[in-house]
Amino acid sequence: MKLRQKLAVVLASAMVVSAVPVVTMAASKNSLTKETLNLTKDDITTSNAVKVEFNDSKEGQKEVFYLELENAEWNFSTLAANDGTVNEDVITFANGTVYEKQSDEIVKVTYTVDAKKEAHFPIMAEVTGGDAKVSIVTKGGNTTVSNGTFVFATTSDANVVVTVDTKEKDLPTLYTEGTIADIKLTESMKGAFAELEDDEKEVELTLENSDFEFVNAGTVEFTYGFAGQGNDTASVVAKVNSKDKQTIIVTLPQNLKADSIGQIKLKDIKVKSTAKNPEAGDLTISVDGDAVKNATALKVAKITSYGSEIEVDEDDVVEIKAGEQKEVIFTLKEAEKGSFVNGRDVDFVINKGFFMNQVEDEDGEFDEDATIAAMQQAIKIKNTENSKALTITDVEVNDDDKVVGFTATMVSTDAKDEIEVKANITAGLEEEGDVVLTASGRALEKEISGVITSIQKVLTVNTEAAVLKVGLQGQKAGKITLTEAEKGMFKNGKEIVLTVPVTNGITVKEEPVVKTTAGDILMDDAKVSKVKTDADGDKYVEITIPVKRTSKTASTIEISDIEFTTDRTAAEGSYDVELGGSALSATETIELKDFLVIGTPNTEDLGANGLAKGTSKFVIGENKYTVNGVEKEMDARSYVQAPGYTMVPMRYVAEAFGVTGNNVLFSKGVTTIFAGNRTIQLTNNSDIAVVNGVQVKMATKVVIKEGRTYAPIGEVAQLLGVNKAWDNATKTATFAN
Repeated sequence: MKLRQKLAVVLASAMVVSAVPVVTMAASKNSLTKETLNLTKDDITTSNAVKVEFNDSKEGQKEVFYLELENAEWNFSTLAANDGTVNEDVITFANGTVYEKQSDEIVKVTYTVDAKKEAHFPIMAEVTGGDAKVSIVTKGGNTTVSNGTFVFATTSDANVVVTVDTKEKDLPTLYTEGTIADIKLTESMKGAFAELEDDEKEVELTLENSDFEFVNAGTVEFTYGFAGQGNDTASVVAKVNSKDKQTIIVTLPQNLKADSIGQIKLKDIKVKSTAKNPEAGDLTISVDGDAVKNATALKVAKITSYGSEIEVDEDDVVEIKAGEQKEVIFTLKEAEKGSFVNGRDVDFVINKGFFMNQVEDEDGEFDEDATIAAMQQAIKIKNTENSKALTITDVEVNDDDKVVGFTATMVSTDAKDEIEVKANITAGLEEEGDVVLTASGRALEKEISGVITSIQKVLTVNTEAAVLKVGLQGQKAGKITLTEAEKGMFKNGKEIVLTVPVTNGITVKEEPVVKTTAGDILMDDAKVSKVKTDADGDKYVEITIPVKRTSKTASTIEISDIEFTTDRTAAEGSYDVELGGSALSATETIELKDFLVIGTPNTEDLGANGLAKGTSKFVIGENKYTVNGVEKEMDARSYVQAPGYTMVPMRYVAEAFGVTGNNVLFSKGVTTIFAGNRTIQLTNNSDIAVVNGVQVKMATKVVIKEGRTYAPIGEVAQLLGVNKAWDNATKTATFAN
C-alpha cells in the first residue's frame, strides 16, 4: 500500500479512472407501458403510455417536462375522453396531471409526485406514417425526469417483415458449404398475409456473395399466430430459382388461420461455394418483394478464413462469476485440412479475465520461467486427432503480471485438426461480459477469435472518500456501498475485509457503521485487527465484516463512519484501500484508489468533498465575485447562453473553494480540475463531463471563450459537490460548501 502524492501536471490530458465516483445525478426510469403497436396510417393510438418512475423525487414535488412526438400528432379530443377535462388547449386529468398543448407535436406536462413515485402519461395521437416516436424532453429547471425516446407505434404499407432467427454473434460458421441461419417471414399485423394481392405474394431471397449458391430452400415451419391452427406447411412454396441458384423464391398463401400475428420460418437452408477458396466475411442475403418491408441486407452466416475457427461445445459452456475460478474448454478447429502449419507457433490471448498460473519468486516478482512451467502442467492443450500435447513456450502478462495469454507450438496432422484447450480462468471482481479468445501466429493463415466464456457481475462498488485533516483525533469519514448483482452473492460464514493503511501517522480507532440499506442480507458487527506489517514493511489493519445471513433478494450494504486519528507526521496525499474477503473471492480484491485523502493541517475547514467550506457569489455580466463576503476580481464574466443557461467560469468557482491554479490544467480543448476528492474533465463543445472516470451528461455543452472554460451553474455545483442557489432578481448565482 503506497502513498500516492498529489496528482501531477502530467495527468492534464488523461482520463483518471477512480473508485470514488461522482455523486449520482438525479434521474428517472422511463419506459412504455406496452410494446410497440402495429397500426395503419392515420390510426389513433389509445392503449400506450409513457411510464415514469421518479426515483429521486420527493412526494409533493412538482415536475415539469415535455412530450414531443415524431411521425404523429396529439389528439386532444381522445385525450380529454380519457378521464380528463379540456379547456381549449389544456387538459387536466383526474390525478391532477396537466397537458398543455404547445403545437400539434408537443405538450407540456405538469405533474405532482405522489407517494407511489410512479405515473403513466397517456399517448393518444394520430400516426402519420413510419415509426411514431415519443421523446421525453427537459428544458432545464429542477425536474428529475431523464430525457429519452421510444417508438410507441409503427406503420407500414408493407405486409411482410423478413428477419434472421439468430443473434449476429451466434450466426453459423461455414467455409465451403453449410447451413445458414433460419429466415423468418412475419406479418406486420394480424391478417396481413390475407391482404396480399396476387402480385405481392412472392418474396425473393438472394445471396449477395457471388462465391455461394443455394443447395436447397429448406423446410417450412409455422410459428406464433400460425402455429396450432391446422395450417398446412405445403401451402407455402419455397424453391431455388432454376435459372439463378443464388435466389430462393417464396410464395406466400392467403388462407392461413391465425389467432395473433403469424410467422413463417424457413429452416435448414443449405448453401455451397462455387469458388475453391471463398472470401472470408459475412454471408448476406438481400430481400425483395412488393409487400416486403426490409430495406437492408441480412447476415445469415459467417464465412471463415481458409480453414479455422474457435468453438465451445454446448455441453462445455460455463459462466464465471467475477472473482471465482472455473475450467474453460474450447477447441481450435480446421475447416479444411492443412490450414494448420506443423511446428510453428500459435498465440492464444484473452481480452478479459486471466489464467490462474502466474508464479512469483521469493522477492514477490513475476517469475516467467516458473510460470511457463506451471502453465504447461495446468493447461491441457492437445491435438485430438493424434492426442499429442502442444508445448507452451511463452506467456503474455498484463500490467498486473496476470497471465492473459500463452504461445504453443503446433502439432498438426493430415486430417482436419482440432486443438482442444482446457484451462482454469478467473476474473477480477470488477470485470464482466464476454471473454473473447484470439488465436494468431505463424501456425495459422489468419487471426481468428471467438467467445469462450462470459463473466457474471458480482457486485457494484461506490465510494465516498474519507477526507482527513492532519493532527486531529476521532475523525469519522468515508463510505463504501456494496450492491449485489443478484441475490445470494455473499454467503453465510464468509466475510468482507477492508485492508486500510496505517503508515505515516494514520490510526484506525473504532469499527465503522455497517447497515443494510436495501434487501434482506444480515451482516455482523465489524471488527478491527491489530496493526500488521506487509512484505514491504508497510503497516495496515484489517476491518472484517462477517455475513450473518445470505440474502434472498439482491441487497445493498453500506459501510460508513470509519473513525481515524491522524498525528502531525501525516503527509498530505492519498492512500488506497483494498476491498476483499472470502465473501467476494478466494483470491481477488478490489483496489479503492485514493480512498483516504489527507487534505490539509487542522487549520482549514474542509467539507466531505475535500473542498474548503464557504460561500461564493457570481453576478451575471460582472467580472467580480465574492468568497465568504470578500470581493475578488476575475478576467472573465458570467453570461446567459441561449435558450437560457447561466454560464459561469469553472476555474473561478473552483478557486473559490480552495482549488489552486496548479490544480486547473488545460490541454487541447480539455480542462482538468483536481477539486478535493474529485477529478473533473470538461471538453470544449461537449455536454459530457468525466468525474473520477464516470461520464456525466450535462444540460448544455461546455464553452471555451478567451481561454476560460464555461459550464452551466447547475452542472458546476453538481460536479464539484456543492450547493447552488439562483436569485433571478439580482442575477446572482450562489455556491455553498
